[in-house]
Amino acid sequence: MTNSNDPFGQSPLDGDRTPEGFDTPGDRSASGASYQLYPQFEGEPGYQPFTYTEPDEEMVQSNGQVTPVGAIGFGFSRFFKNFLPWIGWMLITFAVSFAVSVAIRTPTGQLIGGSISGILSVVFACILLTGAVKSVDRVKLPFGEFPKDVAWLQIIVVSIISGLIGTFISVGIFFLLPTTRGFLNKLITLDWDSLDGYAPDDPAAASKVFELLGQLPWGGFGLSIIVVVIIGVLLAPLLEYWTYYAADRRAGIGGSISGGFNDGLKNYANVLGFEIVAGLITLVIGAVSFGILLPLVQGPVMIGRALVYRQMSKGNIPATVVQ
Repeated sequence: MTNSNDPFGQSPLDGDRTPEGFDTPGDRSASGASYQLYPQFEGEPGYQPFTYTEPDEEMVQSNGQVTPVGAIGFGFSRFFKNFLPWIGWMLITFAVSFAVSVAIRTPTGQLIGGSISGILSVVFACILLTGAVKSVDRVKLPFGEFPKDVAWLQIIVVSIISGLIGTFISVGIFFLLPTTRGFLNKLITLDWDSLDGYAPDDPAAASKVFELLGQLPWGGFGLSIIVVVIIGVLLAPLLEYWTYYAADRRAGIGGSISGGFNDGLKNYANVLGFEIVAGLITLVIGAVSFGILLPLVQGPVMIGRALVYRQMSKGNIPATVVQ
């Protein structure tokens, strides 16, 4: 069925036109494949995955295989077919955070404003994450559906735990690297006493500081940063998806952590492939647009991750997704 008012093109089910990474239910039937909806996940009582579906959208059980490029294509397709609600929530997130930071300018107020802004960022992140999971089930997700049935506690707790684990590993490796230790040792041995004879506002003092800093092995320090970034990417398949299990109400805190880790480990190569492709797209578009177009990437990547989560957990996915 074609929506003539859709400014972003035809539905993937229109005629013979299918986006990259998709096929049709008819193609799958012709190949002899058959699928059944997966049984209710036995998580903590009261937790059920979202089951919103369009009348013309067939949902099938994933076979457990992750399709990196197909997930990226799915994310962009879903995002632009539901553009206004997504961009609306992103604009609200930015506007509220900006308004809070501008409204409170005093030194004490900046601390309070920073805290409020941080809390609001967490709130909107939970809303967008829930919207991403629901977008797997629905082509058109109304604006008001985003903040409904958000698993606030589970998402926040799981996010904090995964963040702490990732930070602990990355920071630990960073300080264990010989290049980092060499940089810190050189930093400690610099002749900082040579600055004692300069007034704080003396231009010569700034010149002396730059002279001292120029003696540091910045190449080694930069290499350490690159290593930490690579470690972060390698950890993503094991840590990044816990929040999606929580957002889908598929399990409680413990079940989200164990499910996200185990499924990520089983599908490590393909999930890592998705993270690399998503990272490269984000990097290129962000650099070319000076960050202006990053919201147009953030939404598709979140929806793509939601599909990856459903795929590797053998959850319900649209029948149009290639498996």
